[in-house]
Amino acid sequence: MSHDIEQHNTAPSATRRTVLTGAAWSVPVIAAASLAPLAAASDTVTLAFDKSTYNGTACGTISGAYVTVTVNGVATAGKSVTTTLSAGYKFSGGSASYTGVSDGSGKVALPSIAVPGQGGQSVLKAMHATTTATSTAAAPAASKAHSATASGSNSTYSGIPGTAVPIGGAGWFLDGTTLYYFNAVYATGVSSAVGVRGNGIDYVTYMQNGKAHSVDSAGGNVTSHSVPSTAIPVGGWGWFLDGTTLYYFDAVYATGVSSAVGTSIYGVDYVSFMQSGKAHAANSSGSNVTYNAIPSTAVPVGGAGWFLDGETLYYFNTVYATGVTSAVGTRGLNIDYVTYMQNGKAHSVDSAGGNVTSNSVPSTAIPVGGWGWFLDGTNLYSFNNVFATGVTHAKGASVGGTDYVSFMQGAC
Repeated sequence: MSHDIEQHNTAPSATRRTVLTGAAWSVPVIAAASLAPLAAASDTVTLAFDKSTYNGTACGTISGAYVTVTVNGVATAGKSVTTTLSAGYKFSGGSASYTGVSDGSGKVALPSIAVPGQGGQSVLKAMHATTTATSTAAAPAASKAHSATASGSNSTYSGIPGTAVPIGGAGWFLDGTTLYYFNAVYATGVSSAVGVRGNGIDYVTYMQNGKAHSVDSAGGNVTSHSVPSTAIPVGGWGWFLDGTTLYYFDAVYATGVSSAVGTSIYGVDYVSFMQSGKAHAANSSGSNVTYNAIPSTAVPVGGAGWFLDGETLYYFNTVYATGVTSAVGTRGLNIDYVTYMQNGKAHSVDSAGGNVTSNSVPSTAIPVGGWGWFLDGTNLYSFNNVFATGVTHAKGASVGGTDYVSFMQGAC
């Protein structure tokens, strides 16, 4: 007897082996898709200069510098890197910026770097997108010492090192602890010094090996043994400040002094100072006047009677100008000069009524003393005219209608 068996053509169910096989093929696909963005996000670009500091010489070049680009620690080609310089350093061609692409070893070779005459330190900054790296380039100055007048005299003193700075007067320069008067070494072991120009005489007060000295170019030379070794000269002949004690040669002149500026001309030694919140203008002939209208927060700026309180310039008890950001005063023959910046304009005035506004002087300039001398960056101005470029330091003075300046000029 036969039996009919009902058969249905249904699809066979998946076996365990089939399920596992399918799972094995599908999981890597899902994993690869999810890991791809993670890998891209983890790329780390790093920039590095081959040196932390590149040493050069003024007016010379620095060659062979490069930046290396790595991605996840691997040197990588094809990355654009922009490198910039500061402080007057330039790439060959004259630009302070260079953009290059990394080669097969990940390096971006930089063009030669020209060092300016004033030397100094430049910051090198490399940039790729938001990634940066920095290095420095440094060189001592190749500056020359000059002593000049606005009327055209300009002498260069090759015997003075390029690292010296003018300290006032005509011809006084200090290099480290060596004091120069024009081309000659005047003293060594000098820790601080201030010079002034008088009636054809150049005065300087300085501390040498802990002793206070006052000398002039006419042969005067006084050592003040009672002045403490911690004192500093404040200008003029014989004026020193130790903490809050003001000395005139060996004698204590005033106590409670917070600031002081001295000068000397025609045998008279002047000093302006703040004492216990009061402004004073005095001299070696015995005069000592207190100016009660000047605020206790003012400071003397030179000459006889010029004080600056914030942005208010005083001449003795009178407000002379407001909006003043910087000022330097000088004493002449019975005339008090002051140069100052007011609301971005350069002014030169004197107590006899002279008043000159120098509109060509940039708003970023500062007065350096004397009448008409201003320094903007490395440009030295005499009133409206550029007197010298590449200037790193300058000190001016005015006496008897002549405007003097001593400065350091770096030129290639």
